[in-house]
Amino acid sequence: MPQIPDGARNDADQYATALRLEKAKKLLVETNLTLDQISECCGYQNGFYFKPRVQKQLRHDAEDVPA
Repeated sequence: MPQIPDGARNDADQYATALRLEKAKKLLVETNLTLDQISECCGYQNGFYFKPRVQKQLRHDAEDVPA
């Protein structure tokens, strides 16, 4: 099996993360789901790993995000 170049792998990871964060943004705005529920809907195990990405990528204030 051919090796995937590191740059291509990083691009794919960034694209997948962007898709997850777009879905999360939509769910944050349109639903009353908790952050843990949204993180699971977006492919993360829980909000612990996901919350910093929401803060960084979407510039959401942690205080406004449901627990």
